[in-house]
Amino acid sequence: MKNIRVLAILIIVVAVAALVQRNYSKNIQKEKETLEKRISPTVTPKSALTPTPFPTSIPTFAPTAEPTSGSVDTTINNFVYPNSVKTSIGMNNVVMKSSDNPQVITDWYKERIKSLGMNVNSFVQTNTNGNVLNKLVSANSRFKISVNIVRKNNEGNTEIEVSLQ
Repeated sequence: MKNIRVLAILIIVVAVAALVQRNYSKNIQKEKETLEKRISPTVTPKSALTPTPFPTSIPTFAPTAEPTSGSVDTTINNFVYPNSVKTSIGMNNVVMKSSDNPQVITDWYKERIKSLGMNVNSFVQTNTNGNVLNKLVSANSRFKISVNIVRKNNEGNTEIEVSLQ
């Protein structure tokens, strides 16, 4: 009889843990989708505009001189993080892994983007229970760069994904 009680308690504990894990996974996915929606610009007619709170990202519009064409290397190789290993590379995108702190990586990309004179920037940084998701998007008249920096709580490496358009 005692074994049956212990078994019943264990089954209940496992069921509760499974529900908590499933809800946690759903919340992470919803947060990721919300962040992706916030970063994707959309055009809305002026009459339909409504104020929307946007506390995590403030686009910066600064009048800056753009470098002359040819003076800046805008190939994907110009955006490879120095202390990383490439896991995938294409003509306009690269995926890397690094053991560096996600904040150090984010700061490096912010400086790289600013050094190119990019004049439209959106930087969103989130850290929930040790899970880091940082998104940087910037553009000028010649190209757009998107950087995703992800580190999961239980992983030692940070994944960096960069794409140019």
